[in-house]
Amino acid sequence: ISLISHLLSAQSFERIDPLRHTKETIQFMNDGNGQPFKPKRGFEEVRNYYFGAKTSSPDRSMKFVEAKKDSITGLLKAKQLQLARFNDSHRNLVDPNLLTEKKMMETEIQKLTLMYGEVTKNFELADFSLASSKPQIEIVDEPIPPLDAKQLSLIIEFIKGGLIGFLIAVTLIILRKIFRDAMAV
Repeated sequence: ISLISHLLSAQSFERIDPLRHTKETIQFMNDGNGQPFKPKRGFEEVRNYYFGAKTSSPDRSMKFVEAKKDSITGLLKAKQLQLARFNDSHRNLVDPNLLTEKKMMETEIQKLTLMYGEVTKNFELADFSLASSKPQIEIVDEPIPPLDAKQLSLIIEFIKGGLIGFLIAVTLIILRKIFRDAMAV
């Protein structure tokens, strides 16, 4: 939280994307188009930066395990198709060399099945690790930007001042008349 408050109090900060190895400077005072800082956009930038920093390692391991899972799935399907073709073309086997070849294919399929099970388990662990490493950041109270200054019309201000001055003058004249009438009696 202190990192976020420090980043929000700064006028700019550098955002480094660990996956793409890029660096971007983010200005808070204007967005590059001369527009003033928008607190919601700044919060989104800080949250995205913080998420990227906190979840880069679990995200990389998740992608790595997912790639391994996909490659093992492809190998397993290819071996199963190879065994199915072998069984179709060699029914009623009696040749020991062909039986050995069939047994080797079945062993390879069992090995790939065990590898697939382990990779699936690792994938689920990586998914859990990624989900648990994501910080929960939300806006409690949105900041209120300063109000825009209104430029009042000079003519309208003179009219208001004249009316108020006229009312004060009339009130003073009436009070003076009442006071003189009371003193004359």
